[in-house]
Amino acid sequence: MPEANPQESQLTQCVTPPSTRLVLGPQFMRVYANTTRFGASINDMSMFFGEAFLVGPGEITTEERVCVTLSLPQAKILAGYLAANLLFHEIYNDSIIQPQKGSFTAQFAGVDTKLPVDQLIAQICEIVRAGSESAKR
Repeated sequence: MPEANPQESQLTQCVTPPSTRLVLGPQFMRVYANTTRFGASINDMSMFFGEAFLVGPGEITTEERVCVTLSLPQAKILAGYLAANLLFHEIYNDSIIQPQKGSFTAQFAGVDTKLPVDQLIAQICEIVRAGSESAKR
């Protein structure tokens, strides 16, 4: 019987993740949000989640409830994960339609909110790239 290769055994140990058990911590909280606001620094990105309420005729108040700050690499992974899951939802269900008003900042006012999520993201990326290129000049 051939002997096990010690290097192969070490490699297997390195790439085999340990079993993981997820538990809810004592400060875990679940919140509903229908608004998000973003902030960024050179090292990380913050996402503020809140809920907007109509408090009077034409008057909306947004109550921010929680902020999550991620490293930029983790934020990029999250963006891909969200895009993939939204696309998966649209493939197997129906297109998620954004309301025509109040969906995006003025920078993205020309975005077609009826596009499937992959095309919507591509259109937003084009706008951002164009803005970045003109800012460099």
